[in-house]
Formats: sequence, structure tokens, C-alpha cells
Amino acid sequence: MMRILMFFCFILFQINLLKSQVDTAYLKLIDKLFDNYYNAPQNNMDSELTYLDSALKIAKTHNYTIGITNVTREKGYVFSENGNYVKAMQLLFEALKLDDKTNNNKGIASDLNLIGQSYHQQEKLDDALTYFIKSRDKFTGLNDENGVAMVNGNLGMVYREINKFEQALKCYFFSREYYLKQKDEINISLLENNIGNVYKDLKQYDKALKYFTSAKEGKIKNKKYFSLVTTLSNIGDVYVEQKNYNNAIKYYNEALVFAQSQNSLMLQKDVYLDMSVLYSKQANYKKAYETFKKSTLLKDSIISDKYNNDIAELKVKYESDKKENENKVLVKDNELQSEKIKNEKKQKLLFAALSIIIMLVGVFVFIQYRTKQILNKQLEQINKQIKNQNNTLKILNKDLIDSEEKLTLSNITKDQLISMLSHDLFNPVTSLINYTNLILTSGNNKSNEELLDALIKINRAVVPLKDLLDNMLQWARSQRNNLQVNFEEVNLNAVIFEIISLYQPVANFKQIKIIYNPVTEVIANTDRLMISFILRNIINNAVKFSPKEKEINIETTNNKNSIVVDIKDEGIGFKNEIVNQLNNSLTKDLKGELNASGIGLSVSRRFIELLNGKIEFKNVNETGAEVIISLPPNRANRV
Repeated sequence: MMRILMFFCFILFQINLLKSQVDTAYLKLIDKLFDNYYNAPQNNMDSELTYLDSALKIAKTHNYTIGITNVTREKGYVFSENGNYVKAMQLLFEALKLDDKTNNNKGIASDLNLIGQSYHQQEKLDDALTYFIKSRDKFTGLNDENGVAMVNGNLGMVYREINKFEQALKCYFFSREYYLKQKDEINISLLENNIGNVYKDLKQYDKALKYFTSAKEGKIKNKKYFSLVTTLSNIGDVYVEQKNYNNAIKYYNEALVFAQSQNSLMLQKDVYLDMSVLYSKQANYKKAYETFKKSTLLKDSIISDKYNNDIAELKVKYESDKKENENKVLVKDNELQSEKIKNEKKQKLLFAALSIIIMLVGVFVFIQYRTKQILNKQLEQINKQIKNQNNTLKILNKDLIDSEEKLTLSNITKDQLISMLSHDLFNPVTSLINYTNLILTSGNNKSNEELLDALIKINRAVVPLKDLLDNMLQWARSQRNNLQVNFEEVNLNAVIFEIISLYQPVANFKQIKIIYNPVTEVIANTDRLMISFILRNIINNAVKFSPKEKEINIETTNNKNSIVVDIKDEGIGFKNEIVNQLNNSLTKDLKGELNASGIGLSVSRRFIELLNGKIEFKNVNETGAEVIISLPPNRANRV
């Protein structure tokens, strides 16, 4: 009963307070406060949301629709920037609904742009592209050139990430043209940096350097030293690609100076990491290790600083909440005192005194209870954050251990490759030297047939060298994390006939028949270079390891489930342990068989996985080997 009485008194107090305010002035104040917030720098998500919640409460109190929509949109942006995408999308779509209801077309265009940004941050590029295009169309309909330029800048980033470089450049140049008219040097510099990145992706390094240099000059002029670090690093990256390492290190050092002047550990970490890559390419492993170590130490320092800042922020927040609670208690006491005076005038002194005592006791108990609840909740949050920090440190430690293991494995692989190259190159090169010396020393005494026989032997010595180099190049390509697959319609019959013609001379020399009589034309949706490498490697091994006067049979079949290429030979077959390794998808590379053929088979299996296919290796009753290649079906083959 007493709590109900207290609530009623509080409501009366709020109603009297609202009646004393002027609605028009309040609404103007909301707009002004919102503009100030939007243009001010924000550093803390909690303080931002506290401000926005206060503004939203005032706007709702006065049923100020525009204010409600603007605050809702801005809250969505804050949540998106801090990684809470579920809440962000909920608020942004709510703002879009409110703007649509009031026919606020400019607000709708802004909502669509922010939704696109949130999808972009979530790496949902197709959705981001859809909403950015809708936003641009809306701004275009409003003749809002500034809005169109802003959205085109966002579209350029998405197009670049999906490798549509021509569209990216079109968007960036459109925005740049507008900002040139506006003489907005800051945005011009940002766009020129982005344009340089696209030309760098296209390997048009002269154009990339042109725009990076222009962006650098603009940022220096406008004292945008923080973003200048990225542009200088980009210039260094271009020179690394051009193998102009002296210029590259010059710009990396300049970037490092500006990063240090901005006291940005994150930027310094990134520059040191770029330097480490450069020194590795120069085979200067000492400096590569030193710069990588500096980058790692800065990364650890960033994590430590963040942890200390979080603790300090929690402490400030706790003291602030404590002071706020004390102020609330004082305000409540003043309210109770005023209520006591009013009651003394209307009721008997004894009843008023008794009511006040009961109210004070109730308030005291309630405040104690609520204070205890708040403190417990804050302690739980602190413990949770500490636990999360510990988990993060464990993950980082695991990543460091994984990196060390990968480096060790890389060194082992490098030693094996050097050993293999020394072994596999020695015999062919020795044969070349012996046969050429023989021709040079006794060329005049040799008949044409003997010279022809010597040239044939030289050719047979060169072919393994070519196969070895081809396999090594493809193996190196397969080790890259950013290996791209270019799917297209490929006539497998034509590819197989082309490869057969390549190895027919060797097969004729060994009197081996290569039999391939396709019944129908087979079209596969695949990468031409990769499938050619796979088939060339398998057919080459079949010819190489088949004795004289044997057969190699190739069959292609096409059905609704898959396209199958079956290659059988009558050679020596595979070792059983090699068959197990080749058919085991969990085996990253062949062990104990690091030679030209082993590398080729390992790369073939890696490529077939990238083509969404399968490859199976068999021994056929100890009379030969069989390799079955399966590719996804292609609609072009269906009737």
C-alpha cells in the first residue's frame, strides 16, 4: 500500500513538471541537441546510448516523430559500429518504417545506406550491394548530389571486394568528381586512396602510384596524419610488388614516423608487419624476424592497454553511478519533505507524522535492496568481462603456437624441396652435359642417325625437367591462401585430345597405345588451367611408368550426377601407402614421396577439391594404376 502511495506521488510530481515546460521550445532543443551529438566525436558506446536514450525519451514524451526517427536511426548506427548487428538491423529497419510512414524520402535514403553499411560490416556483400543501390537511387531521385557521392563511395568498396573493379572505379570517380566541384579535399584524398587500391589489385602499378601520391599530398595538406599512414603503406606495397625494395622501405619508414606521431600502436603494428614481409622477400630473415617481433609486441601491448582501459572505465562508471544514486536519494528526500508539508495542511498532524515515518522506512529499505542488486549486477559484469579477457588471451596464445608450428612446417618443407630439387635436377642435367659434350667432341665423326639419337636422348632428359618445373610452379600456386578459381565451360574432349597429342611422341617411342574414343561431347563448368594440369599430370605419369608395348585407356562418361574421367594404364601402379595418402582428404601433402610426380599428384588433389570434384587412385590387380576423376554435372550436357 505504501509503495503504491509513493508511486502516485511521483506521478503527480512528473505531471506538474511537464506542465511547467513549453512544448515548442522543447522540440527545438531536441533538434539542436541531436545535431550537436551527430557532429561531436564519440568514444564510448555506453555514453552514446545513454545520451540517445535520453533524447528518445524526451522525443516520445512530446510525440516528436522526426526526433524519434533520427534517434532510432542513430542508435542503429552505434550498435552496428560496435558489432551488435542483430540490434542494429532491428533499429535501422524500425527507422525505415517510420520514415516510410511519414514520406521522409531523405530519411529513407539515409536508412537504406546505413542498412547497407551494416550488411557490409557483416560481410554480407550481396545484401549490402542491394541496399546501397536502393539508397543511391533514392538520393538520385531527390537530386541530392552529396548523398549520391557518399553512397557511391560505399558501393565502390563492395564492388572492389567482389572483384568488379570496373564498377568500383566508376563509383569512385563519380564521387571524386563531385567532391572536386565542392573543393572537399579531405574526401578527395580518401577516394584517391581507394582508387589507388583498385589499380593495385589490377596490377596497374603506375596508376596506383599516381592516385596514392595525390592522396598523400592531400592528407599532408589537411593534416590527416592518421589516415596518411595507410596511404604511405599502400605506396610501399606497390613498390614491393614492383620489387623496388629501396623505395618500399623508404615509404614504410615514413609511415612508421607518422604512426608514432599519432601514438597509434595499431598503425605501428601494421607497418612493422609490412616491413617483415618486405625483408622476407629480400631473404633478409634477420630484419624480417626483428620487425615481426616488434609487430607482435605491439599487438600484445594493444591487448594489455585495452584491458587496463576497460578496468579504468568500469571504475569511473561505478563511481558515477554511485554519485548518481546519492543524488537520487537527495532528490527523493526533498520530494518527501515537500509532500509532508502539503499533508500537514490537509490532514491531522498525527496521521501525517505516521505516514512520513512509514514512507521513510519504506524508502530506506527499497534503496538498500536496490543498491545491493545494482552492486551484485556490476560485480557479475566485471567478472564476466575478466573471464572473456582470459578466454581471448588463451585464443591469442593458441594462435601464436599455431603460427610457430606453421613456420616450423614451412622450414621442413623448404629443406625437403631443396633436397628433392638437388636430386631430381642432377641426373637430367648430367645427361644433358654428357650428351652435349659427346656431340661437341666427336660431332664430325658422327653420322646423322647417331646425332639424331643423341638429340632424342637430350630431349628425353629435358622433358622431366619441364615436368618438374611445371609441378613446382603449380605446387607453389596451390600453397597460396588467395588462390582463385575461374569457372567456365570447358570441352573436356578437346582438352584430353590436346594432352594426348603432347605425350604421343614419348608414347610412340615406347610403343604405347593411348586409346580414347569419346562417344559424346562432354562440357564441364570448371577451371581450364586447373583441369588441364590434373589431366596432363595423370596422363604423363601413365606414359612415364608404363613399360613398352602397353595400353593406356581413357574414358569419359556424363550423367545427371557427375562427369567422370577414368584413366587406366598397365604400368607399375602405386605404392599402397601412397594410395592411402592420396585418397585421404585430411592429408595435406605426400610424406616420403617429395619428388616431381609426388608433388604433381598432391597438387592435382588440391586443385580437384577447389573444383568441387573428387579424385580416386587405385591399383588394378597389380597390373597397373587407375585414376578416377569426378566433376560436378553441367547443364550444358543435358538434353
